[in-house]
Amino acid sequence: MNGIQTITGWSDSDLASQNFQLLFSLNGGPSVSYGEFINNTNTDTLDNGNNAIMETLTNPSGGTIASGVTGVQFVFLNPDSVQKGSGGTLIRELQVFGTPTIVTSRPVPYRISAVGDSITAGYTDNSNWTVPFDFGYRSGLYTRLAHSGMSLQFVGNSPEPWSGTDGAVTNVPAVDLRILGQDHCEGYGGMGTAFVAGNMAAWLAVDQPDILLLMIGINDISNGSTAEPVTAEMNLSNIVATVVNKSPNTRLIVAQITPYSSYTAAISKL
Repeated sequence: MNGIQTITGWSDSDLASQNFQLLFSLNGGPSVSYGEFINNTNTDTLDNGNNAIMETLTNPSGGTIASGVTGVQFVFLNPDSVQKGSGGTLIRELQVFGTPTIVTSRPVPYRISAVGDSITAGYTDNSNWTVPFDFGYRSGLYTRLAHSGMSLQFVGNSPEPWSGTDGAVTNVPAVDLRILGQDHCEGYGGMGTAFVAGNMAAWLAVDQPDILLLMIGINDISNGSTAEPVTAEMNLSNIVATVVNKSPNTRLIVAQITPYSSYTAAISKL
C-alpha cells in the first residue's frame, strides 16, 4: 500500500475537518493503529463546485506505507457533538492505493487470557473516571505484541468496566480494543484469590487459553499489613494447580501484585 486519501465534500470548515484513526492488518494479523489524522491538509475543488478538504497520506521517504496489508480500517472520531460546528462525521470519499500481493496463510492466533481484579479490567479513579480509561495493561501489551508480528486473540468474558457497576467510562481510549475485537479478559473489580480459585476451572474450559496472565491478590491484603497472607497463598497455590491439571499446555505467567502507595510488607510475602 503506497497511499491513502480521505475527502470531505463540504465547504463548511467545521464539517471539513474530520478526525479519524487509521488501522492496518498485516498478513492477516490483528489490526494495529497507524495513527490519528485530521482531514484538513490540502484544499481541492470537486466537480460539484464544493470546497473539499483532501488528506493524502504517503511515505515521506517514498515507496510504500506498509507491505502485506490485508485490511484497512478507518475509525472516525467525531460521531456526535465532538466536532465543533454542526458536529458529526461527514466523509465523501475514501481511496486506498497499492499493488495486490499474494497473502500467505494466516497463522492461528495465540489465545491469551488476562486474569485478575480491577487492575486487569483497567479501572482508574472510578467512579469519577477523571483519569482516562485505557484497558489497563492490556492495551500496551496488545500494541507491543501486534507490532512484533505476533498473531493473538485476548479471551475472557468479564463485562467490566462497561457494565457500569462503578460509574461510566468518560473517554474513548486511543487504542480501542473493542473496535479491534480484543476487549476480552477475566478481570473483576474488587475480587481476590478465592474468587479466581473458584472460577478458574470454568474459565479454562470456555476460554481455552494458550497463555494465561495472572495478577491477583491485592484485595486480599490490607494497606500497611505485615501479616502473612496464609489464605491468599493457599488460594494462589490452588489456582496454579488448577491450571496445571486442567490445562497442562497453557503457559502460565504469574505477576507480582501492584503495591499500595505506602509500604505493605505482606505484599512481598505473596
